[in-house]
Amino acid sequence: MTFTQPQLPKVRYRTRVIFALYLVAEIAAFVAVAMAVDVLAAILITIATTFLGSVLLRVLGTKALRQYRAALLADKSPESAVVTGAIGVIGSVLLMLPGFISDFVGVLFVLPPTRRLLRPLFTKLLAARTETMLRANWFNRRPSGPGHADDDVIDGEVIDDESGRRPDPPHETGPKSLP
Repeated sequence: MTFTQPQLPKVRYRTRVIFALYLVAEIAAFVAVAMAVDVLAAILITIATTFLGSVLLRVLGTKALRQYRAALLADKSPESAVVTGAIGVIGSVLLMLPGFISDFVGVLFVLPPTRRLLRPLFTKLLAARTETMLRANWFNRRPSGPGHADDDVIDGEVIDDESGRRPDPPHETGPKSLP
């Protein structure tokens, strides 16, 4: 039996270029802050925002779960709690990443007024993404490839070993009992 390596998704060229530009922008922002204050101060600010992001992740994540649970218990739609909580969690994770651009965007995502402004945008993005995944049958995928059954069924007949003789037909009474 041969095993094949799972295929990793290929990263598009545009995605790689955008990520490279983001890294250059983060480095430029760090250098600018380090020149404005001090290198040690810039490093301490980066460490502080990482710690702040981890604390906010815990606080905002717990708050989002409480709001989600309260909405379900009140028999209301948890959509607002989920989207607002997701924005806060994304902002917290952005704060945890090293870099001043990600920190700036993370602070915007964490602030309640900004979260309220971003909620309709994120709701539309989430709805579009969910619809795309449902259309692509994302949640109901079955394994495919070598070693996995396809949807095709092939009727066949079992012939007993080398003698070429057919097996006994099934009995009407069910399986035979053991002696």
